[in-house]
Amino acid sequence: MTILAAYVPSSAGEAALAFAIDEAAVRREDLLVVNSARGESLTDDRVATDDDLARVRLSAEKAGVSLAIRQIRRGQSAAADILDVAGDVSISMIVVGSRGRSPVGKLLLGSAALEILSHARQPVVAVKSS
Repeated sequence: MTILAAYVPSSAGEAALAFAIDEAAVRREDLLVVNSARGESLTDDRVATDDDLARVRLSAEKAGVSLAIRQIRRGQSAAADILDVAGDVSISMIVVGSRGRSPVGKLLLGSAALEILSHARQPVVAVKSS
């Protein structure tokens, strides 16, 4: 099986990644890291750079975890992309980061983590960044 980590280069994304790597090592499962952003813009702060992805690879390698990375930029929401990938691959769990916004902030801005949690068929772990 495979653990899917939703990754963006942020404190929440890093927290989710660290948890997912540790969990994959303990479970002896592969790790699939998905980085999603709307459209083709490389200026979107959710797009992982080559340096970001190199750090992801190094972290997985140090933990002895087999890693695959998918970067998706097709105009859907990040949550839709994560759920699509989770439906296409044999996933044991989805790991997402959470920024811990207030209920009003989630209502006004939406929350990819909440959407994934609400619609995923697999168990979802939400990791709060510190």
